[in-house]
Amino acid sequence: MSGNDDVKRVLTPITPDTGVPTQVDIKSLEGAIPWLEGLKQYVQDHLIMQTGAMSLTQNQGDLYFGGVDSSKLVWGKHNRYVDTVIESYRDIAHALDAAVKATESIVKNYKDAEHNNTLNVQAVEKAFTEGSQGSGSSGTSTTAVTSPSQDGSF
Repeated sequence: MSGNDDVKRVLTPITPDTGVPTQVDIKSLEGAIPWLEGLKQYVQDHLIMQTGAMSLTQNQGDLYFGGVDSSKLVWGKHNRYVDTVIESYRDIAHALDAAVKATESIVKNYKDAEHNNTLNVQAVEKAFTEGSQGSGSSGTSTTAVTSPSQDGSF
């Protein structure tokens, strides 16, 4: 699964069941991005590295777990547990990376929507202004209100 697939999976549309419009604090979302990146970096630089230092060679296993017959079994289990924890941390770092990308995409989409709304409001205000200054006796204006195309441009 590619990184973009992860972002799409995180961004699956959810229909609110209340029917009440939501308000989004874009600045808070933007502030979450460096926090998520920092957490991912901490997991990669500290947790994975420090847990990796817990892996033991067979000689270390004999030293720590003694010379009994089961020491190799205990050493093997220990290293498998360490490997499992490291893999879990890698999964967490990958999920945090997907969250960063998804949050960046959400912020961009909200900013684009706000920008398009502002342009629409300006176009309507311009149409009304030009219409009220229009000529003569008919009382109607021939000014057309433009609407954004698919890509948001006029």
